[in-house]
This record gives sequence, structure tokens and C-alpha cells, in this order.
Amino acid sequence: MGTCQYCNKTAKTVSKVIGFCADCIRAHFEEVWPKIKAVHDYSRREYGLPVDPPRAADGVSCPLCVHRCRIPEGGAGFCGLRRVESGKLKGGRPHEGNLSYYHDPLPTNCVANFVCAGGQGVRLPAICRFQRAGVRL
Repeated sequence: MGTCQYCNKTAKTVSKVIGFCADCIRAHFEEVWPKIKAVHDYSRREYGLPVDPPRAADGVSCPLCVHRCRIPEGGAGFCGLRRVESGKLKGGRPHEGNLSYYHDPLPTNCVANFVCAGGQGVRLPAICRFQRAGVRL
């Protein structure tokens, strides 16, 4: 049970961590986003992940996701799996790490907001459409 920091509504659907109800996020996004972003940034730092996709001018381009990171030497991509060593992209192959996620229809809860097309304002990936329809893959 959480309480919205904007409207003071208390409900099971209000995240204690994010601190805002879905109605206030939708209606007052520009006002609440800085606090939500701060929570997101904190959680990424705790896991040693970049707060924002790297955009190093002299970085190596990673084409694997929508973020199109430009990763500097010795740095990591937004995913935390891709890195640059000796000027070459490393990591992210099946034997080097696993990345899994699920699609949650409530965007504030979706762990995939930075990897899922559903969180990027484009059509959902085919796997999400199948899962919503109850099709087992």
C-alpha cells in the first residue's frame, strides 16, 4: 500500500518506491517525472548500470536495441551487457550473459521499459501479443 505524493491517494496500486498513482503520472507527467527519473537513476547506479544510454562521440556504436548506444572504451551499454574492450564490442552473446524481461501492461511496473518496444511508443513485439493472447511459445 502506497500513498501518491501528488494527490495523497492511498491504494495497493500506488508504488511505495515510485510514489505516484497512475492517474497523476498520466495527468501531471511533466511535474512528477523528475522524481520518477531520480528513482530510476538510483536503481541503475546501485547495479552499476549507466543512468542514460552512452553517447560518447568517439564511442563504438551498438546496433542491438532502440537506444543505439555509442559506448566509450572501457564503458558499458545501457543494457549493462555490451561493453567496449580494445575498440571492439564485447558481451551480450548467449554464453556471456542472460537478459530476460516480461511485458507488464502497467508501464510504471514493467521491468522492460528500456528494452521493450512497448515502452518506446511503438507496436508491441510479437512475443508480447502472443503472451497476452495466452499462446504458449
